[in-house]
Amino acid sequence: MTLSAANRRGLLGAGGFAVRSLLSVALLVPLSFLSVLLWEHTSGEGNTADLQRKGTEYFSALIPLEVALLDAQAAAVAGQPVPLDNLDRAVEAVAAVDARLGDDLSSRQRWGEVRAKIEALPNGRSPGVDTVFTAYTETTDLLFALFDKVRNSSKVILDPETDTYFLHDGVTQELPSAIAAAGELADLTVVMAGKSATQRSALVPDLLARRVALEGATGDLVDDIRFSVDSTESATLGGNLLGRLDRLRRVVDSILPATSALSNSSATADPALMAKNRTEAQAAAADLSQAMLRELDLLIEQRQSTLRAELLVGVGSVLAIVALLAGGVVLDAISRRRAAPPKPPAEGTGAHSRPGTLARPAAGVDARLAPLAQPPPVTVPVHPPVGGSADAEPDPWERYVANR
Repeated sequence: MTLSAANRRGLLGAGGFAVRSLLSVALLVPLSFLSVLLWEHTSGEGNTADLQRKGTEYFSALIPLEVALLDAQAAAVAGQPVPLDNLDRAVEAVAAVDARLGDDLSSRQRWGEVRAKIEALPNGRSPGVDTVFTAYTETTDLLFALFDKVRNSSKVILDPETDTYFLHDGVTQELPSAIAAAGELADLTVVMAGKSATQRSALVPDLLARRVALEGATGDLVDDIRFSVDSTESATLGGNLLGRLDRLRRVVDSILPATSALSNSSATADPALMAKNRTEAQAAAADLSQAMLRELDLLIEQRQSTLRAELLVGVGSVLAIVALLAGGVVLDAISRRRAAPPKPPAEGTGAHSRPGTLARPAAGVDARLAPLAQPPPVTVPVHPPVGGSADAEPDPWERYVANR
C-alpha cells in the first residue's frame, strides 16, 4: 500500500507540527525555572533591604537616646540637676519605634532591659560620684548591646554593597563608640578632680582606655566614611558627610591633647574646657549620625527600586517569550489548516456521481440478488390522438389481432 504525495506531505506536516509544539512546551520548563530563580533573588534581596531600612529607622532613635543619656550622666557626675525631660523624650521615641519594629528586629527584650536600667538611674550625685558614674556607664554598655541586637537582626552586617556596608559600620558601631568615649572621658576628669593622688592613679587605666577608644573609634569612622565615599555612585554622599566629619575630628583633636597629661596622677584638666569640648563633640556626632542615616536610607531605597525594576523586566521578558511561543504554535496550526487539500466526495453520492453507476443495494439485501430485487419497468401504451393522421403508427394490440 503506497501513499500519495499529498498524503505524505500531510503526514510530514502533522509530524513537524507536533515536534514544534513539543519544543515550545519544552522551552517553558527552563523559562519557569529562571522565573523562580529571579523571583527568589529579588524577593530575598528585597526582604533584606526592608529589614535594613527598619534597622536604620531604629538607629535614628537610638543615637539621640545615647546623647541624652550621656548628658544626664554629665549632670549627675557634676552634681547638677539632671535634664530628665530630654532623657524622657528620647526614651519615648525609642519606645515608639520598638513598638512598631521590635518584632521584626527581635529587640523587645533588650529594649525592656535598657529602659528598666534607665528608669533606675540616680537623679543626682548623692549615692557618690563613683557609684553614679558606674551606674551610667553600665547603662551605656547595655545600650550598646541593644545596638548589636538591632545591627544583627536588620542584617546590616551582611550588606553586599561597599558604600552601604561601611556606612552601616560607621554609624552603628564606630560613631556610638566615639560618642560614649568622649562623654565618659570628659566625665572621668570631673571624677578625678576630687580624688587624692592615690585615687587618681587607680583611675588612670580607665582614663587611658577611653582615650584609646575615642582615638580608635574616630579613626575607624574616618576610614568607613572614606571607603564609602570612594565606592559609592551617590552624588550627595560625599558632600553631606565630609564637612560634618571634619567638624567632629576637630573637636576630638582638641579633646585628646587636653587629656594626654592626665596619665600623670598629679595633673589636672580644666573642667570648663572639657565640658565645652564634650558638648561640641556630642553635637557634631549627632549631626553626622543623622546625615549618615539619611544617606543610608536613600541608598537602600534606590536599591529597592532597582530590584523592583529588575523583577518587572524579568517577568515581562518571560511573559513575552511565552506569548511568542504560543502565537507561533497557533499560527502554525492555522497555516496547516488552510493548506490542507479538500476531501473528495464519496462515490455514488452527491451531484458528482458518475453516470451509469448502479445504486448500492439497500441494507440487508445480498449484492448478488440486487438486480432481482429491483421492480420491472412499467410500459405505458401510447394511443394515437383521436382524429390523428393516417400515417400514425398502428397500435401494437391491433397488429397482434390482425396477425392472428
